[in-house]
Amino acid sequence: MPCTIVCGSQFGDEGKGKIVAYLSWKDRPAFVIRGGVGPNAGHGVTFKGKELECRHVPAGFVSESSQLRLGAGSLVHPELLEEEIRRIEETGIRVRDRMGVDRNCGIICAEHIEGERNNQFLNKEIGSMLSGCGKATSERALRKLRIARELEDLRPLIRDVAKEANEAIDNGDSVILEGTQGFGL
Repeated sequence: MPCTIVCGSQFGDEGKGKIVAYLSWKDRPAFVIRGGVGPNAGHGVTFKGKELECRHVPAGFVSESSQLRLGAGSLVHPELLEEEIRRIEETGIRVRDRMGVDRNCGIICAEHIEGERNNQFLNKEIGSMLSGCGKATSERALRKLRIARELEDLRPLIRDVAKEANEAIDNGDSVILEGTQGFGL
């Protein structure tokens, strides 16, 4: 089967990123597609002697022949994505020309993060990561959230990820789907 799905079966922090990195290194899939809520805690990957936290970029970046994507259901914080690409590229592995963001990804803005930071329930009782994901997801449900294709800065990265993934699978190419959170959340 050309599609491998890596997802968590607990509350997160199960090693999904390390598994995706290993499978990507070993199998060299055509695409590694990260899906889920957005840039929460991140996946830790040790590469070229450095521990890298992937909050947007799929952990399969270690396979230089693989295309990297964020799926449509994901949220993206454009500045955080840019910073993460820069940090990974400092290790000598190219990411920018392989990275794509689905046109329908929701956009996390500073006001989403600030809204979570100022919310005592999220901050103290739930223990939110304060990444803006909860607030942005609420706005998405209310159809108020901006989406990736509306941002000029993201235009070079915009893709139809579902179409690309389906075409790859139809062609018999291998695809890894990287989940971001545990089932229990």
